[in-house]
Amino acid sequence: MKKVATESLEEVKTPEVNPLEKTTTRVDKQTTRLECIISDPEKLEYAKMMTETLENKKAAEDTLKSFKSQMKSEIDAHIAQINMLMGKISSGKEYRPVDIEIHYDYNTRIKTFIRKDTEQVYKTESIRQDELQLHLDLEEERIIKESQKPVDNTFHAEPTEENPI
Repeated sequence: MKKVATESLEEVKTPEVNPLEKTTTRVDKQTTRLECIISDPEKLEYAKMMTETLENKKAAEDTLKSFKSQMKSEIDAHIAQINMLMGKISSGKEYRPVDIEIHYDYNTRIKTFIRKDTEQVYKTESIRQDELQLHLDLEEERIIKESQKPVDNTFHAEPTEENPI
């Protein structure tokens, strides 16, 4: 019987074997990777797959680049925080908002800045010219107000032993 190359292994007819005769042939099945010619429709399908894969690769690279940039920013923020904390620890100091009172002594023309958290003087400086002028304006206003108060001309007797009021 002649074998035709287009038939599959299942279709190949094997000759009748007498069970009493010794068998000298055997047929096994296996799959092997062999070189094959790719058809034009297969080439087109592979080209589409390659284009899609290239687009996915580019998207993944863009995502990685964005992620790296984001992580670098986060790392830089941590580094800045570390440096700030190291500075505080090594100097033992930091700047904080502190309430102060400013005391003006117009006789000495000195103003004194007093910390309210420690009640300590932390600096003194000369009163500026505009601050002196403001003081003079306020003083003048006070004098005018006092001079405009009605004068109480009623006689108030002082209590005495003879005349307890």
